[in-house]
Amino acid sequence: MKGVACIHIRGQLGSLGNSIIQRLLRDEVSIIVQADSFVEVNQKFSTEIEFSESKIYSSQDVSIAPGHRLLLLGFENYNSSEDDPNFGIGIDGAEIILVTPSLGGIEIDTSEVDAHIIIHDMMPNDSVYPWNCQVLDDIFEGLVEGSSATLSNDAGWWIGELDVADAI
Repeated sequence: MKGVACIHIRGQLGSLGNSIIQRLLRDEVSIIVQADSFVEVNQKFSTEIEFSESKIYSSQDVSIAPGHRLLLLGFENYNSSEDDPNFGIGIDGAEIILVTPSLGGIEIDTSEVDAHIIIHDMMPNDSVYPWNCQVLDDIFEGLVEGSSATLSNDAGWWIGELDVADAI
């Protein structure tokens, strides 16, 4: 893994996490996911992995180290049992990026992160918390029930999930 960027992806993967992994597989990076999602991620992306120069590792096999990038998605499940109990994820020299959806009223302590990306108006590929969009869920539910869809002028600026993954 020398000379190859190491990116640890932790937290609530959901569809956004999967889109980010899909995009990272286009490059030559080491992608480290939590042990409990390692098998699922490898199965989901087996074809892409076969033709990619990137590799996916379990957090059991690759620890956070200086020079690594740590991508924290959502609001929870950032730690791994393999993390150093004295430092957790706060390793000196590791870049920590927090990515959260814009949910009003939630206070987030960003004092220990290098960057905080707040996602607004994303059209997720799958409507699962925390990456779901209640406005779109309500519109789709109404359409299924036979209602007409109406958007207010302040409905937002919509962006596709793959574009968000590319930006991250």
